[in-house]
Amino acid sequence: MRAGAATKPMRTSDADFGPLTYPLTRPRYLTPVSSTIGYWANKIHNVLFVTGYPPKMSPTYPRSTAVFDLDSVALVRFAQAYLNAGLVFGGHPLGSHKDPRTRFTIGSGCEPEALDGEREFARQERNIDAGADYIVTQPAFNLEALKNVQEYRAKLPIVVGVMVLRDLQHARRITQVPGVKVPEAVFTRLHQYESEADQAQAGIESAAEQARWIRREGWAGLYLMSPSSHQPVLEVLKQGLG
Repeated sequence: MRAGAATKPMRTSDADFGPLTYPLTRPRYLTPVSSTIGYWANKIHNVLFVTGYPPKMSPTYPRSTAVFDLDSVALVRFAQAYLNAGLVFGGHPLGSHKDPRTRFTIGSGCEPEALDGEREFARQERNIDAGADYIVTQPAFNLEALKNVQEYRAKLPIVVGVMVLRDLQHARRITQVPGVKVPEAVFTRLHQYESEADQAQAGIESAAEQARWIRREGWAGLYLMSPSSHQPVLEVLKQGLG
């Protein structure tokens, strides 16, 4: 098969349910490529490519510079056109296997409330053109913001990110993440409780409400995130989808 020849794109409905891993391309060097091949060797076939933020956005390393070898769009294109075709750089076969095709189901990240929406959604179009099979959003506390990615639902499945807030301090900290906005109503709700345990419970209830809404509106799925342990996620699943 010639270099660059893509296999038939796979949908999430075609993939077996299993582990999902996402290699960051920050800084954008070639390590994610070898990591992705390692996932295939370990029979992990669901991957999510995320470019990540420039190092200079970190308060710890404000003078750092990134290495721009690959971004998420380039990785999506490479995985679809090469790895899923059983090829590596230069069009060489991926090992000596009888069928070296990786058969990855490939996702890309999206920020519904990105600081530069025009740039973000232009990149999403490039990810889709490159062969992304699904989209996973950043935490969407303001579900109305999902209108910004509504048009993509006709093209591929969208998995909505839901963050389970642990307490007020966690809510304040998460607002420092680019592309994530926590509505004032969420802070007001958490302020009603003094103890961290009660605030954690309020965070679980809020996430469960989001999960119910996402299910009711027919989105492809949800991606639950918890900063501490898996237990809050289980509680959200029990309350929101039980």
